[in-house]
Amino acid sequence: MVPFTLIVIGPLGVYSGEGIAIGVNWLITHSRILAGVLVDGGWSILVSMGIHWVVNPIMINNIANNGFDYICPWTFACNFAVIGTTLGLWLKARDQKLRSFAVTGFVTVCLSAIIEPTLFGLLVKNRKLWLSQIIGGAYLGITQVTTNAFVFENVTTFPAFIAKNSDDFLNAMIGLLISFVVSAILAYLCIRTTEKLA
Repeated sequence: MVPFTLIVIGPLGVYSGEGIAIGVNWLITHSRILAGVLVDGGWSILVSMGIHWVVNPIMINNIANNGFDYICPWTFACNFAVIGTTLGLWLKARDQKLRSFAVTGFVTVCLSAIIEPTLFGLLVKNRKLWLSQIIGGAYLGITQVTTNAFVFENVTTFPAFIAKNSDDFLNAMIGLLISFVVSAILAYLCIRTTEKLA
């Protein structure tokens, strides 16, 4: 297994990560709206495969060289869509374990930006819920929202949107609210009342 990891898995991870990074930069250059839709909508997929970390150096480099970054707001929108999903689940579910799972996921994402438990426990089984992520990302792309720091995406890091002579904070809150509300509604509509944790 060790030689296979070194010869196949390692290089595959590196080159696929580099390809994603190149693709994200190309999208930002040519269409920020499309970039917002694809990055925001695909962020959960990258997280599920563990290769979302390859995009972080791009964000850090943008902050270091330009003083702002366009990618981080889209990852915010993804996380707030996940938060909305947990609220919709909590409102709809009747199973106590599922409701407890929803509350735990809500608090975890809100305070630490860790979406993996909700991602694997809920979104993988209900892929329609991923659709809600693209809407908030599209709005943030249209309004060209940026962050002034590389942060993990939760309610404690909102100050990263504050910029002098800019509407970034207001537009960020609108975009995140869109992600949250649409995701909560979709989750409420898509989750079955009889659904239980596996």
